[in-house]
Amino acid sequence: MAAFAGFLLWNFWLNRKQIEEMNNQQFKLYRELSREKDEGEDKVRARYEKVVADLQQRDQALRTSMESRLDRVESKLEGIGDRLQKIELREIARGGPA
Repeated sequence: MAAFAGFLLWNFWLNRKQIEEMNNQQFKLYRELSREKDEGEDKVRARYEKVVADLQQRDQALRTSMESRLDRVESKLEGIGDRLQKIELREIARGGPA
């Protein structure tokens, strides 16, 4: 009986040690997977921020270009308006139809 009790005690400690080692390995694996997941999220976040920044840059360039073009059109229209006004004044001065 004493030998069987000794075997049970040895088996208990051996199983406990194996379970503890498995728990440690699982915890280590969990930490590695968590780190990989966090790194993956960081990569996706960085890519997202880059895409957003690129889109904002493109949007700003487009706005600047449109504003520039509109300013040129406005100045040309003002020039045309001034010319028409001068032509109308000449016609009035000549006594022609207004």
